[in-house]
Order: sequence, then C-alpha cells, then structure tokens
Amino acid sequence: MLLYLYHKVDVLFLYHIFRLTNPDGRYTNFIQKADFTAGRYKLHFDVDRYFELRKLESLYPFIEVTYLFIYRLRMWPNNRCL
Repeated sequence: MLLYLYHKVDVLFLYHIFRLTNPDGRYTNFIQKADFTAGRYKLHFDVDRYFELRKLESLYPFIEVTYLFIYRLRMWPNNRCL
C-alpha cells in the first residue's frame, strides 16, 4: 500500500513524501521530526491495491486523514523535553 503525505501551503495541499508499506500494510518510521513544521497535513492511504491483492472488496479506493500539527517544546522536571 502506498502512503502519501501532503502539507498545506496557503490554500493547496502540496506533495511532501510517499512510502510503501510492508506486506501486512504497516509502515514504521514513516515520519521523522525533521520533516515537520507546524501546519496542516494530509495522509492519503491508497488502499485499493492492498485489498485487491487479498481478494477482498472495499468501498474505498483510498482513505484520507487531515490533521493539524502544532509543535510545542515543553520542559518537564529534570529538564527533559517532550
């Protein structure tokens, strides 16, 4: 399955990165902190081929999730950052 990440700039979502999942549809380490700035992002999951390979039917050829990323550096006791 393909995963696409888009970043909203002004009024448009611009392509950021894409990755392939492993055979069971998972992906680890998709996003690194350095790839992000505060803003609105959209994940596009291309699930049509995933279900087709498993001989399953789906109503959805893709799934999109839009979210707002707000980065805040918080200091906790003992000067640990989260």
